[in-house]
Amino acid sequence: MKKVISIGCFLMTALVTGTVTMSCSSDDEPKMDYLFTLDAGKPDTYGVAETRGLSESGKTLNAIWQAGDKAFVYTDGWATKMGELSPMAGRTGTNQTKLDGTVSSTGVKKGDWLNLITPRDVIDYSDQTGVLADIASKWDYATATVTVTDFDNGKIIASTAQFTSQQAVVKFVLSKSSDNNPLNVKTLFITSSSGQLAVKSTLNGSVTYGNLTVTAGADTNIFYVALRNDNASGDTYTITTTDGTTTYNYTRSDVIFKKGKYYIRNVKMKGPDDTYSERENYGDADEETWD
Repeated sequence: MKKVISIGCFLMTALVTGTVTMSCSSDDEPKMDYLFTLDAGKPDTYGVAETRGLSESGKTLNAIWQAGDKAFVYTDGWATKMGELSPMAGRTGTNQTKLDGTVSSTGVKKGDWLNLITPRDVIDYSDQTGVLADIASKWDYATATVTVTDFDNGKIIASTAQFTSQQAVVKFVLSKSSDNNPLNVKTLFITSSSGQLAVKSTLNGSVTYGNLTVTAGADTNIFYVALRNDNASGDTYTITTTDGTTTYNYTRSDVIFKKGKYYIRNVKMKGPDDTYSERENYGDADEETWD
């Protein structure tokens, strides 16, 4: 799915209908593959981000559906992959589209839940490049759950799907604290003190936590990063980089990057001459007379 991201809530609404061509013993439990058609609408908010590219306008990222976008369909609990959906021909370029594709209906019946994920069904935040278009196609995950409500005359009817983002997108703009000039580097290292920065996850929620390394194709002072932090409270982030001769870092505490939000952070990175160690003074004496 091509997506637009705008600061605010990350929510994508999709009206789901499906078309089935089959012969089966029960309308409630089709046994063959069927064509699943998804009417999908995107508001101009983050979380409906593009899979082929995100367009940034000021502080807003705008989303549209594009050819080649995919939504993957699974049975309840991400147990079995049923197939994948893509925008129909002639229905791209806007925030409204129809997604369709052939999915396996084996075992699916009225009342079942189905899980959907876009833009891909491998959750892996490692090896990011700092490029917005790459986030859109690889790391801007959104999921939804729908209910099969009926089968009628070769059609499968499902409930409305509301896709929600699984991460924040943060634009880091780096400069040197010593002179405010842009700090152009190739690699950014990001750590959190909670240790709950997601690196990988299975679809059913088994998460590998760690640090993120973002490597750009060329030196730059702007890095777009998809960040999923499962720590519910404020966290302490440390950002480290080098220009080849000098190592720079910045630490910020009590930071919350909420899922489905877009953030711009102008970071004044500190070199070795800009950092120091400090001890707290004892302060004024608390004087008493003991007699």
